[in-house]
Amino acid sequence: MQKVLIIDDSPTSILMFKSLLQPFDVDITSAQTLGDAFDAIAYEEQTYSLAIIDLNFNESMNGLDFIKCLRKTITHKDTPAIMITARLNSDVENKCKALNTLACFNKEKSSSPQIAKTLEKILNKKKTS
Repeated sequence: MQKVLIIDDSPTSILMFKSLLQPFDVDITSAQTLGDAFDAIAYEEQTYSLAIIDLNFNESMNGLDFIKCLRKTITHKDTPAIMITARLNSDVENKCKALNTLACFNKEKSSSPQIAKTLEKILNKKKTS
């Protein structure tokens, strides 16, 4: 079974992504803080098919910093990632591309069908590889 990690400080966003992931046969882990997210990836045997990460947290790090740390680990360096944010701009998009994220979505402007299509593409690709 594929595993998906959702990292967002908004319970509403986590619920939305859980709803969008419902049609897939995935085990979902969610974290509302980056500390909890680091705990979730700390186990060597725990690998994820996808990480969905919010950009902004009320912490010293942000979602981009988390992806940088993820890319430095042996177990999670190739984990596909999607960035979500309410403050999407070209600078954020460029930083996401530099970290090999698969997509960036604006929480307020992206539609659920658009996000669902991206999730389907990623998870079905991982399922067949």
